[in-house]
Amino acid sequence: MTWIRNMKQRNDSRRKAAGFAMLMVLMLLAMSVVLGLSYLMSTSVKSTCSANLLRSAQARYLAESGLQHALLVLRTDPTALESTSASHPAGPYYLDSTSNSYSFYAAQDADTPSIYYLTATATVDGARQQATMKVLRSSAARHPTTPGVLIDSGLTWLPSSVTVNGPYHINGDLWNFGTISGNVSATGRIYDLSRGITQPGGGLPNQYADPIDLPDIDWRDYLDYTVNGVPCEAAKMESRTFDRNDALANGGAVSATNLGGVVYLKPSHGTSCTLPDRLNFTGTLLIDGNLLLDGRDIELMAVDGFPALVVTGYIYVIDDAKVKIEGLVYAGRGFRGSGNTRKSRTEIKGGLVCLQTGYDFFLDGEHKLNYDVERCEIYDLTRASSGARLDILETGR
Repeated sequence: MTWIRNMKQRNDSRRKAAGFAMLMVLMLLAMSVVLGLSYLMSTSVKSTCSANLLRSAQARYLAESGLQHALLVLRTDPTALESTSASHPAGPYYLDSTSNSYSFYAAQDADTPSIYYLTATATVDGARQQATMKVLRSSAARHPTTPGVLIDSGLTWLPSSVTVNGPYHINGDLWNFGTISGNVSATGRIYDLSRGITQPGGGLPNQYADPIDLPDIDWRDYLDYTVNGVPCEAAKMESRTFDRNDALANGGAVSATNLGGVVYLKPSHGTSCTLPDRLNFTGTLLIDGNLLLDGRDIELMAVDGFPALVVTGYIYVIDDAKVKIEGLVYAGRGFRGSGNTRKSRTEIKGGLVCLQTGYDFFLDGEHKLNYDVERCEIYDLTRASSGARLDILETGR
């Protein structure tokens, strides 16, 4: 009996050990299943997050592409953006044959119409992103007049009364009796008879150089013009003399509808207009004819992006005139003296463009041109739409 009882106890112990082992196996199996499911869920979440991030990044880049499209439209045809808004954007524009697309719209600043707020929205597989940009649009591109003096004629005699500090170019021959400190070039020969040419680095003047085209400046382009999205009109004056007490003097020509301060001087009779003593003028003077500088302490200053003078004929220096000009001067037939000009003084801070002559050989006195590249950067009003300038002020999301 004792033996049977011991066998029964041993069998009970074995059954308990087997049951415990089975329980451990089941627990380990359950834990493995839980861990496996957790890993699969984690992998799925990570995969979904990666896909979402990828779609979000693609949508972001597509929205930035939409901004580039909007910039192109703003540069070439800003009127096409006038009808766009957040509720009525331009688009959608689709990427290839997919359903991914972008759209954009623009809004103008209430106080400064030349400032545009561009917004582009893109969608990629349900992911949506937006990009924004604040842009200043100038109505026309600016182009610099690279040489300080640029003359489009066959022959020029630079007198001893003239000093040029800056580059000098003539589409023709130059006979120099004056002083030039800067690069000198000509499509023909250069005769430095006064030995007054000082080239940077001690080099020689550039003879038989390539021609340089004159900037396309026409006084008629300034009668009605557009700057930074604002339509403007030149003030018109019919007189032989621009009086220093006139309402258009002393900065009076610059206004909200004449941002360049352009004044068209039309001779009341004859072909010449006169600037007298102590005339102070800010803006651009247009003369289809000759301009007489007949006074002392005359000061002319151009508005940024505009020439100071556009004269189709001669600019005459009368007797002992004393004149300071800040800006680009366009003189169709150049500067010429009239009377006794031995005590005359002119100074240009900017540049000089002439169809011929430049400074007449018989001009006495003291005349100086200091080249200023910024003063020579003017709006190209002949290509206002295709050459518009865009300055990005801000970007965002």
